[in-house]
Amino acid sequence: MNTGRIRTKATMNKIKVEMGAVPETMLQTMYARARESQKPDAVIHDEKAIEIVA
Repeated sequence: MNTGRIRTKATMNKIKVEMGAVPETMLQTMYARARESQKPDAVIHDEKAIEIVA
């Protein structure tokens, strides 16, 4: 089980990223924070999450 590694493979104009469970969970959390931060009535505001996800 691969829980902490990130591997990338570049082909032409696409980059395929294979993540383990831990990095994938972190990405999902960051994406949710960025989406919440962009709402007009946001409970949290995370500029760094917005910057990374954009």
